[in-house]
Amino acid sequence: MGGELHFAMVSERIRAAQVHSMDDERGFEKQFRLEQKYYLKQLDFLNWYRYFFIIKEVIDLLPSDILEIGTGSGIVRNCLQPLVKNYVVLDVNPKLKPDLVGDVRAYQDALENKFDCVIIADVLEHLPFSDFGKSLKHIHSYLRKDGKVLATIPHRRSHFLFMTPLKADPCVFTVPTGFLSPAAFSRRFIKRKI
Repeated sequence: MGGELHFAMVSERIRAAQVHSMDDERGFEKQFRLEQKYYLKQLDFLNWYRYFFIIKEVIDLLPSDILEIGTGSGIVRNCLQPLVKNYVVLDVNPKLKPDLVGDVRAYQDALENKFDCVIIADVLEHLPFSDFGKSLKHIHSYLRKDGKVLATIPHRRSHFLFMTPLKADPCVFTVPTGFLSPAAFSRRFIKRKI
């Protein structure tokens, strides 16, 4: 009798884990159906600050052909497209109106050796780790010789912006996530969950 009860409890846990996994997959897939207005509502100064460095780096590179993988808000494209001969966007979400609808995990032979620069900002963290290496090989194959990849991945830090009329350049301070609220501190340092 005890063995049957244990088996039933284990079976219930497995079923609950499968349901949770399906919910996670649905949530994972949901991000690929978001509209551009969602990304535009997420814009804040720190996003602009990050975009500034991407745009500045591209301007310093002087590429003629750019591939952007994952357009999000479209800000980077809107700033750089007038400056280059060819600007192509690859995105898995057709609602963002990319030039090519496709997944970075799937090789796109039409893109091979076509670009001086590939921009992939805040996309790689959405990939399953098992697909990471394959995706990076695909990205590399889209570059011409001496081409550059500009990749950003968000990190778990909190940012504070400090500006005064006396100092022209803004100061951005960062602290590890977990110092902002008692709940975050407890989760990070007492329960040891990230």
